[in-house]
Amino acid sequence: MYRRGLREGMDTRQYGYDQQTEPLSSRSVSKSPHSKRLNISKGKAIGLLVLLPLFTLVIGLLIGLSSHTSRSDDFATSSVIVDTSTQQDVRDLLFNNLKAENIKRNLKALASKVHLAGTSQEEDILVDLIVNNWKEQLDEVKVYPYDVLLSVPNEKDPNYVAMKNSDGSISHKSKAYESPLTPWEEENFKTIKQPTFLSYAAAGHVEGQLVFVNYGRVQDFETISRTLNIDVRGKICIVKFGKIFRGDKAIYAERNGCSGLIMYSDPADYSSDSTYPNGWGLPPDGVQRGSLHLRDGDPLTPFYPSIKSSYRIPENETGLPTIPVQPISAEDALIYLSSIGGDSAPSDWMGGLNITYKLGGKMTDDFANHNIVLHVANTRPITEVKNIIGFIRGSVEPDRYVMIGNHRDAWVFGALDPSSGTAVMLEVARVMGEMVKSGKWRPRRSIVFCSWAAEEYGLIGSIEWVEQFEKKLLMNAVTYLNVDIAVQGTATFRARATPNLRSILYEVTKEVPNPDPKEVANNRPTVYDTWKKVYYDKNNNGRPFVGFLGSGSDYMMFVQKTGVSSLDIRYTFDEHNKKLSSYPVYHSAHDTIEYFEKFLDPDYKFSLAMARIWGDLARRFADDSVIPFNPIDYAEQIRDMINIIDKNNAKQLAENGIRLDGLHSAAETLLKSSIDLARDISNINITNFLQVRELNDKLMYLDRAFLDFQGLPGRPYFRHVVFAPSVHDSYAGAGFSGLTDAIYEAKRDGNWEKVKKQLSITTFHLLSAASTLTKF
Repeated sequence: MYRRGLREGMDTRQYGYDQQTEPLSSRSVSKSPHSKRLNISKGKAIGLLVLLPLFTLVIGLLIGLSSHTSRSDDFATSSVIVDTSTQQDVRDLLFNNLKAENIKRNLKALASKVHLAGTSQEEDILVDLIVNNWKEQLDEVKVYPYDVLLSVPNEKDPNYVAMKNSDGSISHKSKAYESPLTPWEEENFKTIKQPTFLSYAAAGHVEGQLVFVNYGRVQDFETISRTLNIDVRGKICIVKFGKIFRGDKAIYAERNGCSGLIMYSDPADYSSDSTYPNGWGLPPDGVQRGSLHLRDGDPLTPFYPSIKSSYRIPENETGLPTIPVQPISAEDALIYLSSIGGDSAPSDWMGGLNITYKLGGKMTDDFANHNIVLHVANTRPITEVKNIIGFIRGSVEPDRYVMIGNHRDAWVFGALDPSSGTAVMLEVARVMGEMVKSGKWRPRRSIVFCSWAAEEYGLIGSIEWVEQFEKKLLMNAVTYLNVDIAVQGTATFRARATPNLRSILYEVTKEVPNPDPKEVANNRPTVYDTWKKVYYDKNNNGRPFVGFLGSGSDYMMFVQKTGVSSLDIRYTFDEHNKKLSSYPVYHSAHDTIEYFEKFLDPDYKFSLAMARIWGDLARRFADDSVIPFNPIDYAEQIRDMINIIDKNNAKQLAENGIRLDGLHSAAETLLKSSIDLARDISNINITNFLQVRELNDKLMYLDRAFLDFQGLPGRPYFRHVVFAPSVHDSYAGAGFSGLTDAIYEAKRDGNWEKVKKQLSITTFHLLSAASTLTKF
């Protein structure tokens, strides 16, 4: 898992307002027979428009208009069926054949050994394992190799932080490896070759005074320099992991003149309970690894795939960090933070270590003659990494691709991140493949299974593949369904998505049995019921909250470059009450099968629930005659987001002669067009292939209409004007980030002209999107 918005402390409810190979081939298979026309009248559909809230409308019109509500009448159009004739039959066939014991077996095969991107275990052994399975199970499998710039530590010269006395002697050197805490770890930690590191941190050796800068955010550096009057230039800074992407912390340290940066996992963010192996909290010597790469993809081939023929830019043009940066444990951080003097840090900067946090800039009397030393010896080799893509060809529309994906690489063993997701995807592929091979089912549209390489380094595998097949995906991809981590907790299901996927998420989770027996005993029999209890959203008519997509995983380039509507789902801990930045052992050596089975999913019941949700989502998008997107949910979300922007910034906007009337009007136009499209769907002749295809194209291309091919200001990689990461936090999925970032900056520098420009661009794209839903 490369980046995570909510996992890193982001409250997505705030909407970010405050702050070499051949191309994909398609081959036809036998088409399904025609089915009867949907038994839904125009009058009934208009009645729904009048009587129900708009969010319910799409369930009645878009999902109800597809095979879900008239199962026996129209399902034959959706897919080729032998021995079964209804949606429920196919769902039951899928659900009953997915097995928890197979997911367990998959996880053991995937996460028993270290499989860092670029290593033989990752690129040869696991690739061969998946390819051989998919050759037997699916219609076709292809491997897409790319030569990319990675970053690795020097095993013979490990990175470290230490203290240096005036006589040159070194003491209190940080640990290069975590200590084993169980018999399994005693045996298997011996296989860990890579010392702790942050990828793409610059090699260097620096010495100096230490300054504590909280989480290393923009506001933290502003506070330390402007309010607390501490000059960090030439100093080594130390910050806590969490709240924002670690790469942003590194760039802010560099911009503020720090000579180096140290990051550590504070117990307040990662160890709220007892620590492993007695509890699930991060042990004191646990270290979080991760990437510092901000631009994503192969650093040497921006905008283009890193195939053999690609031009590679010089490394000094990549924008990679130019200062040394290193992660350390809370145990080591305690030593260094205890050694610095100066004033006490602000109360809201205090963490979970048993010390009074000082700002530093000088040492305590006991260490008066000491400096902090930061040594990083990372190298950046060009290495081959491999994506694996498996296909089940559609029976009616083989040129329409429903894509499900998960990355394969891990920093160490990676049982949760990502192998819990990979294990589930392999089981979904097995069952769907068997359903096809047995002749019991073949989807209407093609299903594409994606095993991505080098995600941890900056979404590299998925980005290079999307860059390679950008035109095909713009034209043919229906949706992308991502699972990075299948299970990181057992409190509830959680989802982030483009808003047009909300209704289908609700539909599917209502069909999946609750894996938690305590919840079932409390009259919450489905996944949806617990999800609604934990993530009840009064602003969403009481339906469960669905967050925004930032740039946290492999969905990013599908949304940002090709406008493919996407989602990211998982089972998680109670993120409201456990104020953690992530599951505690995230990116550490303790993310093992042993940890997963002891504290999360010993019987793999939650993993099985995820397989059912993920598999049924893919099946619905592949099978339903009318693709189950909900444009009304999208339009309503946009309207609500604009209302919040206006409410939060009305005074400053008015003072600078800016009004959002045109933006509000554009949002209402989009909403009306969405309702009109729903009405068209209510009158659809389901046997008319061209009419169905025309309406599905309108549903499928809605997110494409929000792409600005000029890119967001200063960030040409990000094209989506509604949902793109905030420029101030690459984790966060900010609504209208081009506009809201411009407002944020104008409040600081007084340049309101750029706000007017972004307002104009945003308004245009909403009107453009509305026009795609209607006829000329």
